[in-house]
Amino acid sequence: MLFEENIIEIQLSPQEIKLCRINAKKSAIGGKSNVRGKGHRENELHNDQLVGQLGECALSKYLTGSTDAYMLQRSIANSYPTSGDGGQDIFGLNVDIKTSVMRYNAMGIPDYHLVVRPQEKHDHWCYILGLVEKDFPKASPFRGVCVYLVGWIASEELPSPPEQYGPFKGAHTIKAMYLHPLPNLRWLWNLEQ
Repeated sequence: MLFEENIIEIQLSPQEIKLCRINAKKSAIGGKSNVRGKGHRENELHNDQLVGQLGECALSKYLTGSTDAYMLQRSIANSYPTSGDGGQDIFGLNVDIKTSVMRYNAMGIPDYHLVVRPQEKHDHWCYILGLVEKDFPKASPFRGVCVYLVGWIASEELPSPPEQYGPFKGAHTIKAMYLHPLPNLRWLWNLEQ
């Protein structure tokens, strides 16, 4: 089976994007980036947070068929904005989605990297790579956005030691082509699928 056939596409509606924007604003309280410099982090903080929120929302729709789990997780996280979620993107589940925007270069999805920093790595955890379509956030607010759930890997399978050089220095990374495919879940009560 071709790699691209294993990718799960989750469409988020304009209303769901609006919800993600609200939560991105609530979670954009500072922090740091291991990829962006200090000045760039401050300028891009809201977009970075929004991309993460879109990934979490898409993960909720994929795993549960709705955004209810996302809403619960965000309600808890928004109550404790400086604590972080400990890598639980769905409350009570050992799953952490790492989401980024697809760039405008010729790189194909199999060449994207799932990046897990040492402080984000937990034993017996599952990491999922999410990619937001490249036209976002410039897209019209009246249309939805597609989030691609590319694949997953267990924390014990992450390459070690961490990268020694380059933009991912200090992180455990793996190319998308080496991730396990996600199962194609269907929620039988949802007639749209």
